[in-house]
Amino acid sequence: MIDASDNLIDNCCRRTDPAASLPGDDLLPVSVRSGLLSMRTTLDAPPGEVWPWLTRPDLLARWSPVVPDRALITAGAAEARESPLSQVVDATVLEVFEPFRLVHRWGLDTLVWQLGPADAGTQLQLVHRLTARDSFAEVAAGWHLCLGVLARLIAGRAAERLVGADAVSAGWASLRDAYRDRIVPNDADD
Repeated sequence: MIDASDNLIDNCCRRTDPAASLPGDDLLPVSVRSGLLSMRTTLDAPPGEVWPWLTRPDLLARWSPVVPDRALITAGAAEARESPLSQVVDATVLEVFEPFRLVHRWGLDTLVWQLGPADAGTQLQLVHRLTARDSFAEVAAGWHLCLGVLARLIAGRAAERLVGADAVSAGWASLRDAYRDRIVPNDADD
């Protein structure tokens, strides 16, 4: 279980109106508050079908920068790497409520995955507690690309994982700049 200091994550997850996308804008709804980056997207499958994509290493390796050494289905120690040659980071699972909520570490950061039913399938909200508070736009751009790949894979379309140099080639820098313009600096400093 997460400790009382993680109440900020819980409160952020319950927020229902992060900054809305502008017409014609393909950025994901995003909000930043008290060191938490929150992003939302809708996926074309029910929560029970999305859940394995968040917990199984073989499926995470197809879209996520977090590829754990075990399934993230029970609380306890885990390690993750972005690629086989990457440094190992802590991925300890703190909380599991299948198929609606998963909380785990990613190095010094904490990731909260919340899934809920939506008309078109699943509303997924990712809340990322960042220790590097000056990197909200960079992290949002990375998750934007990863969540886009996840959405395509869940919809049954082909997609390549976009991390590292592949993410840069796919337009990460322009996404970073767009999210930098979207994220209000005062929110990041709360």
